[in-house]
Amino acid sequence: MKLALTVLLATSGLSVVQLERSTPALGAPVVSGPRADAPSAASQDVALQIAQMYGHDVQVSSQTTEVTEVVAQPDGSLRSKTFAEPVRVARGTGWTPVDDTVSFTADGTVQPAATEVRMKFSGGGTGPLASVQAASGQWLSVYWPEGPLPVPTLQGDAAVYADVLPGVDLRVAAGTSGFSEVLVIKTAAAAAQPELRSVRFSVDDGSLTSTPDGDGGLQSTSSDGTVQLREGQPTWWDSAGTGADATGPADNGVPRPLLTATSTANSVTIDASAVADTEAAVYPVFVDPSWSGGTRHAWTFTDNAYPTTNYLNGAGASDAYAHSGFVDAAWSDDGRSHLTRAYFGMNIGGMAGKHIISAQFNAKLRYSSSCTATDVALRTANSLISSSTTWNSQPVLGTLQDTKAGAWQPGCQNGGSTGLAMGFNATQVATNAAAAGFAVVTLALVSTNESNRLTWKKFYNNPFLAVTYNSIPTAPAYRSVRPCYAQCGLPTTTSVITPTLTAQSRDSDGGNLRYSFEVWASWSDTPAVRVQAYQTPAIAQNTLSHWIVSNTPPAGQSKLVDGHYEYRVRAFDGTDYSAWSGGWIQFAVDTSKPGPPTVTISGATSDPNTEPASVVGTVGAPITVGFGTSEDASLTQIAYSLYDKIPVYSTPPACGSEVDAVIVLCRSGGVFPAQTIAAPDTSSTLYLMGWDSAGNRSATGSQAILVNEDVSGAQAAHTWRIDSAVIGSIPDLASSGPSLSEGAGVTRGADAPNPSVTSVDDDTGETIAQPQDVSVFTGAGALKTTATGAASVLGTAGMASSFTFTAWVKPTAAAATSPTATAGYAVAAVEGSSVSGFFIDVYRNQWRFCMPSTQNSTFDGVCAVVTGVVLDWNFVAAQWDAVNKQLRFSVGTPSGSSAIVKSHPVTAAASGVFDVGVRNQPGQLYPWVGRVFAPTLMQAIASSNQLTALWQYATPAQL
Repeated sequence: MKLALTVLLATSGLSVVQLERSTPALGAPVVSGPRADAPSAASQDVALQIAQMYGHDVQVSSQTTEVTEVVAQPDGSLRSKTFAEPVRVARGTGWTPVDDTVSFTADGTVQPAATEVRMKFSGGGTGPLASVQAASGQWLSVYWPEGPLPVPTLQGDAAVYADVLPGVDLRVAAGTSGFSEVLVIKTAAAAAQPELRSVRFSVDDGSLTSTPDGDGGLQSTSSDGTVQLREGQPTWWDSAGTGADATGPADNGVPRPLLTATSTANSVTIDASAVADTEAAVYPVFVDPSWSGGTRHAWTFTDNAYPTTNYLNGAGASDAYAHSGFVDAAWSDDGRSHLTRAYFGMNIGGMAGKHIISAQFNAKLRYSSSCTATDVALRTANSLISSSTTWNSQPVLGTLQDTKAGAWQPGCQNGGSTGLAMGFNATQVATNAAAAGFAVVTLALVSTNESNRLTWKKFYNNPFLAVTYNSIPTAPAYRSVRPCYAQCGLPTTTSVITPTLTAQSRDSDGGNLRYSFEVWASWSDTPAVRVQAYQTPAIAQNTLSHWIVSNTPPAGQSKLVDGHYEYRVRAFDGTDYSAWSGGWIQFAVDTSKPGPPTVTISGATSDPNTEPASVVGTVGAPITVGFGTSEDASLTQIAYSLYDKIPVYSTPPACGSEVDAVIVLCRSGGVFPAQTIAAPDTSSTLYLMGWDSAGNRSATGSQAILVNEDVSGAQAAHTWRIDSAVIGSIPDLASSGPSLSEGAGVTRGADAPNPSVTSVDDDTGETIAQPQDVSVFTGAGALKTTATGAASVLGTAGMASSFTFTAWVKPTAAAATSPTATAGYAVAAVEGSSVSGFFIDVYRNQWRFCMPSTQNSTFDGVCAVVTGVVLDWNFVAAQWDAVNKQLRFSVGTPSGSSAIVKSHPVTAAASGVFDVGVRNQPGQLYPWVGRVFAPTLMQAIASSNQLTALWQYATPAQL
């Protein structure tokens, strides 16, 4: 009697979706760096590289499972080998071959060495006969009903319990995915004993749920409804014929259904004594209650002699071989004719979308009814096999794949010592399954003549499907045309005849790809003229490929000229081309340069002597400039500068950017926005440049701007000159201006800031020297306006309005020239709540003109810096241009060393006292050490002529 118990890991009914195995694939870490020779690699990509480099197959260890292994081949293809049943099991961090040899363990039970599922058999005594752990983690136990069991004798994969009843042995054997159980009835007298008329095997299914199946069978399911264990219709066989024993019937024998079995929710009962009524039964007789489980590793056969019996994974077929062909009653051991067909559910998951190069189904013939070779056909079947598959309900046979002739039995002079290997071409079915995305295919081994008794065959139940395949690269993506500028979308516009075209494809096999680019003329779904074609060198898959269209193409191809083009691309892995990239990538080549922008100045009056210059307003006053596009309407971006010619940029600057006083504008609503600017001097030049949508740069254009000096602003300037008649303060030459109070530590002295400077007396006409009295600072005091508030010197707009500050200053502290000085020396400032609204100082051998952005304790603004401090008289001129948002600073003379901060959009509010010789900063005043003469603060931008006059000691009235 054989109890074949196998755990159901997963089933999905008659569907083509195969569930993933519960055990993860194992393997070594991915190899990186230079590739050393190795028999395996975890990464498929690395395995392919090693295989191609060293010329041998390399196992992809990360894709190894209980039933499948994948190897990379030197030609760049992959080969999978998938068995119907497990051939290896996971142990620790690796794999070990299946080994069902049993032995005693420390807990006294008997267990196999390495099987797919955990199981244990009784070591004798009370307790379960056998227990098996389902994929769900639950244990199911089967119990022998007739008292304690003896200590078993171990025979390879089996534990044999002798004389469990008089004349009856019980043999339990481990299998790949479960166990089998056979009652060995040695004599007719033993078969007749009453205990065998009702042998009740009880089942403890734990948290599983067991239900009868109506045919004397039982199935146990987990809480999610998955079948974990199944009991089919019991069978029996006797010892007639060669090879019959407890492992199965004779070579020409078949198992016979035992029709007297019944089942309940937790037991199966058989009448084993019924075999004693069979005439000519040869003892010992073997009775199998047909317990079986199924995994996704499915095989079966159907037999028309027993049309309602299911043999899934050997259930009811105690010889555990797949039967195929015909045997008549004269040659069978049960006196019946048998027509059988073998079916195998082969896992082909992971092949979806692959190019199947070849496939072979390899089965091993265990027995044939004669040594005369007869044909066996490999055919497809239209559905998956299951516990419902019987002769009366079997898959419909499909397409013929291949036919092979074979025969084998121990006396035949063909094949090996254990059988004949037969290989069938399965390329067509594998190709169709890959195209359809099937995870499992059902293959059938059937006789080509199902009435010829010489066709009776038995196959081992673990054939394998070997598939050589290649992954087809994906259609390339990440396509683009570069360089591009304003028009980088589709269609792209480029300014060169040698643009760079890109593409990127993935290949799930890893390895390298080459890309075939084609450029065609015109914009059309069906272009007629191919201009250029090129296949790139191989690069790693999933890496962006670049092709620079050639300026010197080979014969039969043309270089690009201005016009419309489109390209497509596909990837090649050495075996297969991908599909062409989806859709054409259209682009235009435009190499013509546009004309420079033109400008219009709001309110301009023409000056015929300086055409096309204009006279508009005064220095530093806002004027509005509008931008046209000359005769070339293709301009998409322009740049202008008031100070320097615009550099030749390698790529156009970004829209809205401002770099080194170059302002960049883009169209808004189809036009360029008008700009408010201020002329920095009476004669200024506005430099212009433009770019079209292709990025072509225009020549540099220019527009002269002529304006007047701000005389009224100059005449209202605050200039403080020492009057010896006034003690304790320095009067403002502006009639309404505030005086500077002389604090302690500030004295008066005679010195000559610029001895060469003279003036002509308006009354006498004689040349006289300028005033010589200066303020002397010792670092302990300052000059401050007597009126509070910056408005008294800068007007109500304060820091938001433009101003010019000038003075003659002479530092005398040696530390002023040190680049590592720890203290600074302030020339002038307007006090704020936390920091000065602006200040001029000397610090670490630098002259600085600074303006903060906010009133924070930490300075966060910008400074115009002139490096190099000389302990002598220097003329400093600092201008804040509020219209152009610029700081301009010169030291020495009006045209001496200078610096410009060309962008300072936000200034800090400040409304405190105007200081000379100090500035406010939390924790530091930076008092001046040195001399100061004629400080002047003008709420206007002084022209270059006016700055020269101040350098020459002019009074506001003279400006």
